[in-house]
Amino acid sequence: MSERPTVDVAAIIEGQGLTPFLVRLVVLFWIVTFVAGFDMNAISFAAPVIRSTLDLSQAMMGKVFSFGLIGTMIGG
Repeated sequence: MSERPTVDVAAIIEGQGLTPFLVRLVVLFWIVTFVAGFDMNAISFAAPVIRSTLDLSQAMMGKVFSFGLIGTMIGG
């Protein structure tokens, strides 16, 4: 049986240069992360208006925030 050669994946990754594709990929991931964080923070500012408009209790608003976090967890 012949022995398979060992491939050092870390060396291959470290040997790669910073290509325009990688820069675009990092920028895209940063935008996605920013939008997800903005969404989670925006609801806290909109919550008083939503609560008064829909006549929701604090417990119901807690469920709204919880379901938002659950959706983020499932999406992640």
